[in-house]
Amino acid sequence: MEYRETEQSVISGQMIIGVLLKNPSKITECDLNPMMFWSQTDGLIYGVMLEMNSANQPIDVITVTEKLLEKTGKDYLQALMAYATSGGGTEKNLKAYCEIITEAYRKTQAREIANLLIESLNEPNAVEIAIQALMGLTSENRNYEYDINQACKIGLTAIKERSENKGVLPGVNTGLNGLNDVLGGFHKSDLIIIGARPAMGKTALVLNMILRANAKCGFISAEQGVSQIIQRGMAIAGGVNSTNMRTGHLTEDDWHFLESGCSKIKNHKGCWFYDKSAPTIEEVESIARRWKYEYGIEAFYIDYLQRLSVPAGKTKTETVSENTRRLKDLARELNIPVIALAQVKRDVESRSDKRPGMGDISDSSEAEKEADCVMMMYRDEYYNPDTVSAGIIELNIEKNRHGPTGCVPTKWSSQIMRISDLTEYTDGYH
Repeated sequence: MEYRETEQSVISGQMIIGVLLKNPSKITECDLNPMMFWSQTDGLIYGVMLEMNSANQPIDVITVTEKLLEKTGKDYLQALMAYATSGGGTEKNLKAYCEIITEAYRKTQAREIANLLIESLNEPNAVEIAIQALMGLTSENRNYEYDINQACKIGLTAIKERSENKGVLPGVNTGLNGLNDVLGGFHKSDLIIIGARPAMGKTALVLNMILRANAKCGFISAEQGVSQIIQRGMAIAGGVNSTNMRTGHLTEDDWHFLESGCSKIKNHKGCWFYDKSAPTIEEVESIARRWKYEYGIEAFYIDYLQRLSVPAGKTKTETVSENTRRLKDLARELNIPVIALAQVKRDVESRSDKRPGMGDISDSSEAEKEADCVMMMYRDEYYNPDTVSAGIIELNIEKNRHGPTGCVPTKWSSQIMRISDLTEYTDGYH
């Protein structure tokens, strides 16, 4: 670390301790770990103060001295008195002191990661490991332990923010107003599982969500190549007859709509595709981390859960269950929603009501446990051609940690593969 950075970090640490000795309640405003202090002594003092605060013990020069003596056998009275009387720190600058320490710590850690990368460039996955470590720096100082008063303060702050932002969607836009009303969008750190039998329109649903939400996202397409995926997107965005596209029999109007669809796709905030067939869960994690780090993706879509590779020596059920848990961990790590499509068991075909339920996800009982939201797709016309529900896809929400469950009916325009709200004018792209 440069000398000036070191000096500023050391002084900021002394200022923080001086402020906290005079006003211990301010410790809740310090989102630091003891290891981040450049001075080990200051880190030790701060760590003891954190412990005392969590135990609701009074914090002042005498009590902290006693605690340090009990913990280390050393007398820190003179040092603490110096911090309290001549530390020079002011409460209004406490946040700035914390930011100086955080930035200096991150720079030091980043240099160490860079040096390790240079030394291990010939090792497998060296770059991916370095990216993961760099991303971890942004969350390393996060506090994971709260007392009841701190928890209440955090909860009230979140409620106040939502109150001040009425009408603003809390999560990432799903692209469907009806679904947004029930879910509040796709929430950060959530795992969302969307299940259906083949030919229900799972991939089309995800593409509609991506295009209509206009949020930066990543898309793992383990089933279809990027050419097929983007052609579907063009049909949706431009309102092009997908059969004409597949056969090459495009009318003059089709070409016009196709050009329009391409323009709309190019104006999207950004979507990155990975179309390797049957990628491993490690590849999926690595790509998601890199896209988050390099592009700032806001959502991550996977098509689909059962298409991820099964390692030697493991069963499909074991693999899908483990991958589900890891995807939930990934969502929390990157603080973005992870939306995974999933196949549904064939057993539903033998039932009179063929709508799949949460327990029908193939090869996994973990999905219903780990997921924050589980929804099932169902098209009645697939089984009953004369149904009054032709052109409707039901999104049946089986699990929702943020609110109610129930059915959200949507309009299915099969020729252009567009899914939209029932009340929406579907001939135009919105």
